[in-house]
Amino acid sequence: PFSTAIGDYALKVVAVGSSNSSLELTIKVQPLTVNVISCQFPGKTITPGGTVKFQLKIRNPTDVRQRFSFSINPQPPGWFISVKSSSGEAISDVELDGGGSVDLIVEISTPSTVNSGEYYFTFLAKSQNISESLSLRLIVERPKPCIELTATPPYLDAYAGSNARFKLVVSN
Repeated sequence: PFSTAIGDYALKVVAVGSSNSSLELTIKVQPLTVNVISCQFPGKTITPGGTVKFQLKIRNPTDVRQRFSFSINPQPPGWFISVKSSSGEAISDVELDGGGSVDLIVEISTPSTVNSGEYYFTFLAKSQNISESLSLRLIVERPKPCIELTATPPYLDAYAGSNARFKLVVSN
C-alpha cells in the first residue's frame, strides 16, 4: 500500500529504437498531509442505557476514486454500535471521488447495567491504499441521586386564619 511506501524512488525510462534515449526520474512519496477522518467532538458523556452520536467526516485525500470500509472496535456485549449515513441508513462502505468527502454518524448505545467509567472505541476507515483510525472516548456517568419536591399548583389563595392544602409530589 501507498502508506508504507514513503521515501525517494529512482525511475529510469529508456526508449529503444534506431538510437537509445533514457531519462532518469526521482519520485518522492510523502505521508498524507490531510486527515482522512475528522470529528469535532471525539469525546462525549452519557448515562447508562443512553445513546450518543459522534459526527465524523471522511475525506479522500487522493486524486483518484477510493472505496473506504469502516469498522469499530471493541464491540462489547450488550452495546449497540453502528455507522450511519447522514440520512440514517446503516452503512459499511462508501465510495468517494478524488478530494471528495462524506459526513457519517457513529451511534453508540450502552446497556443500562454498564459501569461508570471511560470507554474507548477505535473507528477505522480503510481503502486499498489508505488506512486511518480515530479514537472515540465515551464517559459513562450514573446520574447523581436527586429528590425533587413540587407542589401542584405551586400557589393557593387563602384567607387569613384559614387552612391551605397543597398537593406535594416527591420524585427521585
